Amino acid sequence: MFDIGRAERLSDPAWLAARVRDSGADRVLAEASALGVEGLVVQTLPRGVDAVIDRRRRELILQQALLDAELRRVAHALAAAGVSIVILKGPALARAHYPAPWTRVGCDIDVLIDRADRAKTSDVFRALGYGLAGVTGRWIMQQDVWAREASGARFVFDVHLEATNRVFFAARLRPRDLLARAAPAPYAGPSALELDAVDALIYSSVHRVVHHAADREWRWTIDIARQAAALDAHQTAELVARARALGLASIVAAALTEASRMWRADAGACAALVRAALAAAAAGEPAAVYLTPRSRARDFWLDWRALPRWRDRARLMTELVSPSSEFLRQQAGGSAFIPWLYVRRVVRGGRAWMTTRRG
Repeated sequence: MFDIGRAERLSDPAWLAARVRDSGADRVLAEASALGVEGLVVQTLPRGVDAVIDRRRRELILQQALLDAELRRVAHALAAAGVSIVILKGPALARAHYPAPWTRVGCDIDVLIDRADRAKTSDVFRALGYGLAGVTGRWIMQQDVWAREASGARFVFDVHLEATNRVFFAARLRPRDLLARAAPAPYAGPSALELDAVDALIYSSVHRVVHHAADREWRWTIDIARQAAALDAHQTAELVARARALGLASIVAAALTEASRMWRADAGACAALVRAALAAAAAGEPAAVYLTPRSRARDFWLDWRALPRWRDRARLMTELVSPSSEFLRQQAGGSAFIPWLYVRRVVRGGRAWMTTRRG
């Protein structure tokens, strides 16, 4: 590992060039990719330092151009069908908070829709040549994954029916509320939307804590630090108020504290006074349990309690214990003897379900 170590090294071309000479370009790129900062490293390094770096820069720029064109194509088709989408994470953050969109490398495009538009959305993706690459349930997996390959490129859209698969948080980040507050996303066409700045930071905080708390990838905390720094005084006050109203002040406070520590950030919402205000508002929040080591059984209990109706709780249990055969085949990587897959799920899942982990 070439050990970037500190945030300022991502913008230090001399230091990075020395690492390329000492460790080799392939090793530097591999480590940067593992940390989620490959694009930033390539962008910082001067042209001509190494042919491998220059080639990778061209590949990332081309990849971004293809993704941009495909996003516009899909967004236009969905708008024509009367479907409003909110772009999550990657494309929006890459444009607002990075030197160039290609410097925040992503592997797919996440969009949020109203659940009532699911059928129309599916029709549009099929008409555009996409196939369903992921199987959803009502509660256990609340997104459709659509994929297609063209001209050697693979395009993947994660179409979220809820903001997150964790029922506990989905109940707080309701799609219709996020859609109502969403801002225009002109880079994806005249009808496309993205999360407003406050919702985007809350969403990034939830996504980090719930899904990537144990990751060594830096991308998530870089996102949070840059989003926080970009908020003005009014937006920062709204962040505290909205996080408190949603019962997510503890999650946002933890995410900002980690980002501030890792990237020496103290501007905007990363300011100590803001983090202190969020921490004070977080007293007694049920969401705070997500900041402690926990098991999948504990996660299930939190989701189960978040559902208001017993029939929904029963369906969540059913989807967990006995998911569809298509879902099991996908997890197995293809065709297999279905009864054996169910047995294997119970045997393997029992131990993993009770293992305490973070994130």
